[in-house]
Amino acid sequence: GDMSSMFAYHTTTMANTLGTPILVFTRTGSMATLLSHYRPSSTVFAFTN
Repeated sequence: GDMSSMFAYHTTTMANTLGTPILVFTRTGSMATLLSHYRPSSTVFAFTN
């Protein structure tokens, strides 16, 4: 939804500005996929159960 997209966009923007990796905890992988659409310059680490 729109809230997830907004969260992913701002998370990517912050990580790019700070030069830090992104850690995401996900059950289905959808948030990691959404984050990757915004092309972060840092690494995305996705954790699942």
